[in-house]
Amino acid sequence: MASDQNLLSDRPSAARALLHDHLVQLAAWVVAVEVAIYGVPLLAPAALAGLGVSGVQIPFVAIAAAAAFYALTRIDDPNERRFWLTLGAGSLCWLVTVTLVTASQGVGGSPIRDAMVAAGYVCFYVPFLLAAERLPHRPQGSESRLTARWLNWSGLVLWSIGWFVYFIVVPIAIDSTWPAGRLRAAPLFVVLDVIIAARFASLAVECRSPRWTWIYGGIAAAFGALLVTNLIDVLIVKGLVTLPNGSGIGVMWSVPPLCLLVAFRLRQVQWGPIRPAAAEHAAARDREPAAVAFRLIALAACFPLVHAALHETGALTATAEATQNVVALAAMALLGGTSIVAYRSLERERAAAERARAAFEERLREARKMEALGRLSSVVTHEFLNLLNAIGGYIDLTLDDLGTDDVHADNLRRAHDVVRRTTLFTTRLLILSRGQPFHPASIVLDRKVTELLPEIRAIVKPRAAVDAPLGCGDGRVAMSADYLREVLMPLATNAGEAIEGSGRLTIETGWVDLDPLEAIAKAVRPGRYGRVVVRDTGVGMPRDVLAHLYEPFFTTKPKPRNRGLGLATAYVVVTQHGGAMAVTSELGVGTCVEVLIPAAPTADPAHVR
Repeated sequence: MASDQNLLSDRPSAARALLHDHLVQLAAWVVAVEVAIYGVPLLAPAALAGLGVSGVQIPFVAIAAAAAFYALTRIDDPNERRFWLTLGAGSLCWLVTVTLVTASQGVGGSPIRDAMVAAGYVCFYVPFLLAAERLPHRPQGSESRLTARWLNWSGLVLWSIGWFVYFIVVPIAIDSTWPAGRLRAAPLFVVLDVIIAARFASLAVECRSPRWTWIYGGIAAAFGALLVTNLIDVLIVKGLVTLPNGSGIGVMWSVPPLCLLVAFRLRQVQWGPIRPAAAEHAAARDREPAAVAFRLIALAACFPLVHAALHETGALTATAEATQNVVALAAMALLGGTSIVAYRSLERERAAAERARAAFEERLREARKMEALGRLSSVVTHEFLNLLNAIGGYIDLTLDDLGTDDVHADNLRRAHDVVRRTTLFTTRLLILSRGQPFHPASIVLDRKVTELLPEIRAIVKPRAAVDAPLGCGDGRVAMSADYLREVLMPLATNAGEAIEGSGRLTIETGWVDLDPLEAIAKAVRPGRYGRVVVRDTGVGMPRDVLAHLYEPFFTTKPKPRNRGLGLATAYVVVTQHGGAMAVTSELGVGTCVEVLIPAAPTADPAHVR
């Protein structure tokens, strides 16, 4: 009901837009001139008869073709742009054909000429058949939609070729004397008119966009008018209708291109929006395997129906009928085979899409479950960390009260070390669960790396020498010293354990400026970053290990030695601060870890560390 109200409210604006359209105004002037020529009449009856059917059509078809190509660059949707290009190509074929027919009037008919004229008109009809399957009013882009479109196109091309061979090639090859002139191709044009008019009329009924309803309706009206004119032409040629020489009935051939012109110009009118839910439902229905297969079978069924009707009316000659039987059967077999291929292909894609959707929904449920568990674990871990801090505080107080020679002091110091390690582990769990807040800070990167070097050397000695070429100077990065330690210490620990015998660990710093393209490649914002490179000459890692490097609890070392949280924690810390981490490794050569930390925007004294 809302769609109907939109249609009614948009009619005045559409009428005004058409009245002010230059191409429509030009067509109106041509109509006025032709009505004057035939109505006054301005020319003698013999001259009017010489204009012929095609001569009347030429200016209107030319204007319609220009309307199809007009302002295509302003259309953003590529599928809609191809839709209008296809219609424009069909209109050009129509223009070329009617021009050649007009130029060759009076030359005399021949079977070859009739076949060429019929082929020209088929080249006009086929693009409209193909354009109808583009469905520019519906959501595009899915693989099943593209597959269904190609299958429909294949069926339409086979169908058109089959009718051309049935109506044109076979009669000319078998019995070139039946029938002569325009009547030879009239049944072919009638069948094509009916199919195209019905297809666009169905699109006009089913779509929920006022704009496309009127566009599709205009195209359906154009081919409905072509159907009427073709039938009248058949009656005139067969002598069932007699008209005086130079009758104004020729003006009726201007109606189909006028309808096309109006439909093409309606795309410039601003209409109400399409209802997404209805459009998506229609698009999904059109992709159903049974719907596509049924459409192809319906095309195949046209052959026996038309063949039987022509046989009953005696429109077929006995000489060509046997061959036409074979053509109809071959076309039915090809379209039937195409329908089977279409059903099987689309059914496989539908089943695959359903499996992918089910897997996606399962992953979504798991992600929501993990999110809920993460929030719960964050709260529990916070409370546990508070208890650990309280236990550590009481141990510190007890150690202060006890003397250094007390027999329990050594046990308390061991307990304090266990509490410290447990607190560090809990803090890493908080970071991984996003439960630890990241407070912005500004630190001098080289200074903090220098302060961490003694601890790093203690970790890797005596396995490797540690070099630290630092190049950031007094520049600051947006990260606190505690978090910088959470990043560098796991990297140094892994490097030290990867080095066998003697080796070298290098920690290098510097600045890097990322342009937009480089930033997109690293999934960060463009700008300046402090760059920390940790490079070792260890054993390296294979590709299957690199694929799981940042996963929590993933480790290639024995579990008592490593819990698999170091690199996962470092990755979360860096990315949560707006930076990036990249690891490259080669077996037998070593590993290189690049860490990018955003430069501090200002040196805020309250957050300098």
